[in-house]
Amino acid sequence: MARARRRSKARKTKARRKTRRSAGKTWTADSVKTLRKMYRTSTNRVIGRKLRRSVASVAAKARSLRLRKPKRRKAAASSRRRRRR
Repeated sequence: MARARRRSKARKTKARRKTRRSAGKTWTADSVKTLRKMYRTSTNRVIGRKLRRSVASVAAKARSLRLRKPKRRKAAASSRRRRRR
């Protein structure tokens, strides 16, 4: 019975670790504003360089703000392939 308690306690601590925030830089209002402006037209790499943040950080913040990039048009890419042949 003691083992079962230890296991359940270990599982709870693992779950807590996943929800903790990292100790990275906090996002200022200006950097969020810049992210919102640039996100649809620029790559995450370009935005990250401008804001001095990692690509993963930019992507995570955009996800939390529910920002989306426009969908790519597949028809244009497939017509290019046909021309090559």
